[in-house]
This record gives sequence, C-alpha cells and structure tokens, in this order.
Amino acid sequence: SVRRLMHGLANHATAALDRCRLFEDIQRREQRTRALYDVGLEIVSAQDLSRVLQQVTGHACRLVGARAAALCLVNETDGGLSLVETAGDTSILFASNGAVHENGKVPVVIGAGQRRGHNPLSSCPLLAEPRGEHSIRAHLIVGSNVVGELCVVHEQHRRFTEDERALLASLADMAAIAIHNSHLYSQIAETKQ
Repeated sequence: SVRRLMHGLANHATAALDRCRLFEDIQRREQRTRALYDVGLEIVSAQDLSRVLQQVTGHACRLVGARAAALCLVNETDGGLSLVETAGDTSILFASNGAVHENGKVPVVIGAGQRRGHNPLSSCPLLAEPRGEHSIRAHLIVGSNVVGELCVVHEQHRRFTEDERALLASLADMAAIAIHNSHLYSQIAETKQ
C-alpha cells in the first residue's frame, strides 16, 4: 500500500514536471513569435533600417540565450564586411588580431554577389577564438546574393538547438527584407528627384 502510494506520487510528480517543461516551451515559442512579429511590424511601419537591424541583433542574442551577437553587412564598394550592430558581451566578438579595423570594417570574407548555397565563411572574423558548435551564423540573403550575416555566440558549455538555428535564420531573413526594402525606398526616392 505504501509502495503503491509512492509510485502514484512519483507518477504525479513526473506528470507535473512534464507539464512545467511544456509550459516553459510554450512561453519560449511565444517570445520568439512576438519578436518576429515586432521586427516585421518595424519593417513595414518605420522603414528605419538601423532600428530594424538593432532589433534583430538584440532579439537574436536574447532569444537564443547567446552571450553576444553581431550583424555585418557586405560593403558594396570593396566587398568586405562592415560591422553594423552588436548585442550582449561584445568583448567576446573582437579578435585580438585586429579583425575589426578603426573604420569598423572587417577583413574581406564575403564577396559581394556570392550565391546562396556557396559557403563563403569558414569562420567568423569577429570571434576572438574559434568556437565550433558554440557559435552559429545565418546569412542575410537578398534575391540570390549574400548581403551579410548574423552571428551569435554561446558560452562554451552549451550547443545551439535546431529551434535556435531556425530562429536565427528567420531573424536573418527579416534583416534581409529590411535591407531590400531600404534599397527599394532609396530607388523610389531617386526616381522622384
């Protein structure tokens, strides 16, 4: 009788823990959905590229529990990367070998006009040291061209989940949409003049 009681309590405790984990997962998904909605709303309402890229980088860092995030864009004049936004502990992002120059540019790693499917980055030039599975990046793609990347870094003892990778890719897509919209607005403004 005591054994059955203990077994019943253990089953109830297990069920309660499962419900708690499910509830936490639903909360995480709601936060991610809200972040994507907020960025999308910013894209269509404000048309302020800098603000959108700042939001994307901040959400990427916060929502995947990363230590730091960086967003770089391909510089149209020389094809190199320019650091545009950072979030979190930025000291982890800057390599001691001078990867970021005084003008905020990163050495050339992505060539302008590189195509989807081509992997132009074997390692992020911003990371102070190679981190393997502890850092991930998502390309910002407009049409079939890579126009930048969103990079996040975890503490060394934690790996990224598939959900986190998908979220980062979604945020990178949102940033790419904002960049494309910004170019379209500029073209329209030039046409009106």
